[in-house]
Amino acid sequence: ILTDTKERDRCELLMINQDDVFKKGEADQWFQRNAGALSCIQPQKDVLLDLLKTFQIHPTKVLEVGGSNGARLYNLQQAIPFHATVVEPSAAAIADGKTRFPSIEFRQALASDLPCEDSAFDLVIAGFVMCWIDRASLLRSIGEMDRVLKPGGFLAILDFFPPRPHRVGYHHLENSDLWTYKQNYPDIFLSTNLYHLVGHSIFDHSSKQAGADISPRDRVSATLLRKQLSEGYQSFATLEDCGF
Repeated sequence: ILTDTKERDRCELLMINQDDVFKKGEADQWFQRNAGALSCIQPQKDVLLDLLKTFQIHPTKVLEVGGSNGARLYNLQQAIPFHATVVEPSAAAIADGKTRFPSIEFRQALASDLPCEDSAFDLVIAGFVMCWIDRASLLRSIGEMDRVLKPGGFLAILDFFPPRPHRVGYHHLENSDLWTYKQNYPDIFLSTNLYHLVGHSIFDHSSKQAGADISPRDRVSATLLRKQLSEGYQSFATLEDCGF
């Protein structure tokens, strides 16, 4: 019999959907483990900021999905002023972010159900988010990111980038059947023909350095895509014109 409430709750989390595990407590635990690192983010080393500057992207409304306490988004906001919104499942991260970064609007939710209007943003950021999403809600989450990004807007994905898809056990919750899913997430968007590649950078997850011999388990990409609904299609007035 489990008499410890926290231990009982923790065991219950092990038996449900991976998204629910984060929503019901693990997102708060993640924030507590990483709060110190978030406070040490160095804007000058942010690969996303480099991509935005390289391609002269100047968004006016930006959403970061799974943006924790907003530390990254705040640093970007100082370099490129914009209206900033974070959607995050962790109540602890949001409480901390509201205190530290009052210029950011915070909303508590999962990626699969973004509390935002259609086409509300011209830049959506997903940094190490899709690798945690339950596979049952991955496509729904991708659809939500697409829904809130306006046509002509940009999608920035920072995530693991292995040569082939694989999953790794989530070691913070032993025997939980939770996983980190590592795959080429930009390819999912590119395969729709509604997004095209703007810029791409590959680096080591630990050292943040580019290189030719990065271990597959530590290979990370920062990818900037642009949403364009019709530009990827060759147009013909009639069937005869297309030669089919």
